[in-house]
Formats: sequence, C-alpha cells, structure tokens
Amino acid sequence: MIKKIREKLKVKEEKIGTFNLFLLGTVSFIAIFSISQFINEKIIQIGLNNCLNDYKISQDLFVNQNSKSRKTEGSPTEPFKEISEALNFISENSGVKNIYVKPGNYLGNLKIPKNINLLAPWPETYILNSSLENETLILNGNNIIKGFTIKGGKYGIHIPKDVKSITLSDCKIEDATQYGIYNKEQSEPQENPQLKIIDSEISGNKQGFYFQQGSFLIKNSQIRKNSGNGIILSSNTNSSIIDSQISDNQKNGIETNLENINLTIENSLIQNNNLSGIKLKAPLGETSKVRFKNNSFSKNKEFGIDCFIDSALEIKPPYFNKISPQNIFQNNTFSNNQTSINSSCWK
Repeated sequence: MIKKIREKLKVKEEKIGTFNLFLLGTVSFIAIFSISQFINEKIIQIGLNNCLNDYKISQDLFVNQNSKSRKTEGSPTEPFKEISEALNFISENSGVKNIYVKPGNYLGNLKIPKNINLLAPWPETYILNSSLENETLILNGNNIIKGFTIKGGKYGIHIPKDVKSITLSDCKIEDATQYGIYNKEQSEPQENPQLKIIDSEISGNKQGFYFQQGSFLIKNSQIRKNSGNGIILSSNTNSSIIDSQISDNQKNGIETNLENINLTIENSLIQNNNLSGIKLKAPLGETSKVRFKNNSFSKNKEFGIDCFIDSALEIKPPYFNKISPQNIFQNNTFSNNQTSINSSCWK
C-alpha cells in the first residue's frame, strides 16, 4: 500500500516538473520576444528622434564615422563606419532604399547604385576625394543626394550616359579639378528634368557644371567662384534656371550652344563674372527657344549678354537677325556691365 502511494506521488512530481519546465520555456520565449520587440521599437524611436519619420528597419541603413560597435549591421545602434561598407552590404542585400549618414569626413570615389538615396539630415557631413583622376560620386539613376558637402576629385559628381532621375538637394559641390558636376548625354532627351539641382551650391571648381544632351532644372541654387565657366550647356538641351545666382566665375556665368535648345532663365541674379554674364554661341537653331525673364545682369566685366560664333561658320553679325530681343527678353535689368548686350547679337 505504501509502495503504491509512493508511485502515485512520483507520477505527480513528474507531471508537475514537466509542467514547470513548459511554463519556464513559455516565459523565456515571451521574455525573448518582448526584448526583441523592445529593441525594434527603440531603434525606430531613435530614427524618429533624428527626424526620420519614414525610417524603416528593412529599407534604411545608417553610417556613423564615430561608430565603436564591433558588430556593424547598419542599424542606428550599430551603424557602419564608412559609406563604402553600406554600399558593400547593399550589393548582397536587396530591399535597401536609403543610406543615412551622420556628420563626419567620409572617403569618396563611390558608385551609388540605382534606386539608392544618400541622405545627410545633419550638418557638417563631408564626402572627400583627394584623387585627381577619379570621381567623388558616380550616380547610376533614380538617386537623391541630400545634405552633403562633396569635395575634390576630377568630377565632384559624374552622371553617366542615359542615367535618369537624379536630384541633388541642399548640397555643396566644391574643389573638383575638372567639373563640379559632369552630366553625359541622353540618347533620348526627356521633356521632364532628368537632373534637378535644388537649394545647392557649386563653387570653387575648375568648371562648375557641364550638361550635355538632356533635360535639367536648377532652382534656388548658387553657381559661383569657379575658375572657369559657371555653367556650360551643349546643344539638344531642355534647361531651366530659376531663382538662382550665377556669380563671381572667372570666365562666363553661363556659356551655351544655341543649336536645338530650350532654355529658360527666370528670377536669377547673374553678376560679377570675369567675362560675360551669358555667352550665346550661334547659330540659333530653328527649333530653339530661349526665354530670359525677370533677371538681373550686373557688374559683369564684359557683356551682360554676349554672342559668339565658331570661325569655321560663314556667318556674319548680327547672328540672330531672324529674331529680336523682344522675343526672348521680358523685364530683365542691366547695370554696371561693361556693355549690356553685344551689338553682334541683333540688328
């Protein structure tokens, strides 16, 4: 009888032990799940605290030059130290959309893949390149570059042939040995801008901005103090320069070929350029449209607007005898230039 009672008690003990083990495992699982959830919420909160309201763990990577984490995974708590590390991660992991970069000095000569945005919501964030032979940033399409100071390199920013949908916002592009921005041609020019330069400054480069065949918009920006021309435009371009300042360049503020172009310049200040404010290279194509509206041309060393023709072409001034200034000028002002408009332009 006593033996049977002991056997029953043993069975009960075993059952209680099994239940306790199950209960302990459940609590452990809940604890692990809760910790994981807490970490995710904490990471998201860090993003929110940094004004990144759209921050998503699966789409966004972080870079911080001051990172001391041994295990780097690109999260706000364990960021990469270099932008190149984030780009290497992207090459093996799809789904990433944005790279957020904390203040610091980062190495250039970077190829930004298609559909990747490079964002610096904080000031004093630099991408530097001491090389005279390569580009600081190469953009491959559907990119937003925001908030950076981009210094050095042969080209500060290189946009290869047929690359579309580029936005540069709140950037400074400085000290390139050839071009601050070099944009290659488009096989099929688009009506909508394939390149937008917004709230940015292009300064201190050999040439500021060279744009070949295609469409672009410059708005609320400064192109200044470049040792050559501020802006060079090729033929077959659809270009708009709005609410901007083109000043203090050592050659012309803007030099443009007039063959098959659509050029609008509005509400802009074009001043203190060492040659002319705008240099128009004739001949004007029959399909070309040029509109200058509400601009101020002042203190340019030669002309507010100059005209030039290739000596190989047998055309004598006036170069634009089929049109008159009234067709392209509206409410522009000229002051303290050596000459307002070159008489070779029109009759």
